[in-house]
Amino acid sequence: MEDVKDIVDTQDNPEVQEQDTAPVDDVQKPRFNQIQMNDVVKREREKAFEKGRQAAMQELQAQQQQQQQPQEQASSLGGMQQFSQADIERMIQEQATRATQEHIQSQLAEMKQQQMVNSFVQKMQVAEQQYPGLEQELNQLNYSDPRIHAFIGMVNDFENTGEIMKEVLDNPYKLSQILSDIQDQPYLAQKNLQKLSASIKQNQQAKVEEAQARDPYAQLKPSTSAGMDNGSMSVADYRKMFKG
Repeated sequence: MEDVKDIVDTQDNPEVQEQDTAPVDDVQKPRFNQIQMNDVVKREREKAFEKGRQAAMQELQAQQQQQQQPQEQASSLGGMQQFSQADIERMIQEQATRATQEHIQSQLAEMKQQQMVNSFVQKMQVAEQQYPGLEQELNQLNYSDPRIHAFIGMVNDFENTGEIMKEVLDNPYKLSQILSDIQDQPYLAQKNLQKLSASIKQNQQAKVEEAQARDPYAQLKPSTSAGMDNGSMSVADYRKMFKG
């Protein structure tokens, strides 16, 4: 499934790719441990401080230019207002804090996206074993469509992701309807996916029950007490005791 992974993950971020990905079961709900969080914060704070300093200086220059125009028309009022060192440091700190938060949110979003992609690819690899040819069908999808990205994010949260993908690829009108809802009514898209997931499970259970009905012996279970002594003596045991 390398082709699917490359197409879905449109943003290439080497730093994010180096992060350890969680197992398939854990990826259902991405979690970031404290070590990962600390590394992201430390790395991005250094970048954000410089970005904040530059933004603050640009803001100072813009304010000075705005103040300079009326002062040139009324030079008798004095020179241009000067900013103190404390004002400059405060503005830099504000800008750096804002930039740090934006960087961290961006990094966490990319980490979440990468984990989602990895999880989806792994699920599709498993599904390919059960439904041969599924990978080829997946590679035909238009992954430049942002609705596909949103759809994969939604369907990946279900435990029967492979079965859902098989169903919508076998019935393209279902996929078209969901993609349309994602664009216009995301809530309805999520609701319809839940119904589809539940319907697939019910159909699978019905098939199991039907197979059992055709083969009644499959429902018979061997007795767990067969060949075991439950402690009660049989008639033959009593005869042995009193046999002269």
